[in-house]
Amino acid sequence: MNLKTNILLFIVILSLLAGCQNSNYSKHKQLIFSGNWATPENSDYSFYLDIQQIGENITGGYCGYPFNLSQVDCPNGYDSSKCNVFGKIIHDTAFINFVSCYSGDTGKAKLFLDDTILVWKTVFDPSKKSGNWNGAPSEANLYKNIVAKLKGKDTTNFEGMWSFPRNKNYGFSIDVIQDGSRIYGQYAADSANKRFCSFGTDSTKCAFEGRVRNDTAFIKFYSCKTCDSGSAIIYVQKKGVLHWKTIFNPHPPRQKDWNGILRDFDLKPGA
Repeated sequence: MNLKTNILLFIVILSLLAGCQNSNYSKHKQLIFSGNWATPENSDYSFYLDIQQIGENITGGYCGYPFNLSQVDCPNGYDSSKCNVFGKIIHDTAFINFVSCYSGDTGKAKLFLDDTILVWKTVFDPSKKSGNWNGAPSEANLYKNIVAKLKGKDTTNFEGMWSFPRNKNYGFSIDVIQDGSRIYGQYAADSANKRFCSFGTDSTKCAFEGRVRNDTAFIKFYSCKTCDSGSAIIYVQKKGVLHWKTIFNPHPPRQKDWNGILRDFDLKPGA
């Protein structure tokens, strides 16, 4: 075989290899990880993942908590700039880092598509080293746009502005946003001579978030005044009336640093 033939053969082999690589890259590029993914509505553990795919790169954010809201690893007001995830797709798997809002620790997970399901598997859980809890599940099956699919199902609609009938001593209002079984928003509270919380452009303050199951919303609220959190349930008392029942309040009424949240009260539509 002469030199000219060897050179031609070498060029052909390089072309074939390049073709294979391009073919594989095109195949992997077709894997679409982008979207809103979540655990099913009836899960005892809620996990939401909102990710964007640009080429091989993955970015986004997450939110995770048990059904009883004993701990919540979500940005207040669902600020997607926190609880962030980032990583890269290699072949058919996305290898990502996740940063917990709750603990501040960084862990690692891998994502892969199984038909229409996105499978999350944690490969490094930082809580095993630091002892600090985070909201990432060890493994979970996530479904795309599940929040949109839940709309129209038999779930009570809490969305809108609801207020405690104002008197000279106290006022309380909540502005509720609901996406299927997901609920979040802000609240405002004031007494005769003190304003505890007010609506504002910063959704991380005077905020609440949680999950609706059947006719009850289980929420966690964040105080502006005391910079801590409590939990409550909201349910339909009767037609046109919601009832707020505080489950845990770190600073209840009659304490010096009361955060403005009462124990039980009714809410009616309107500001």
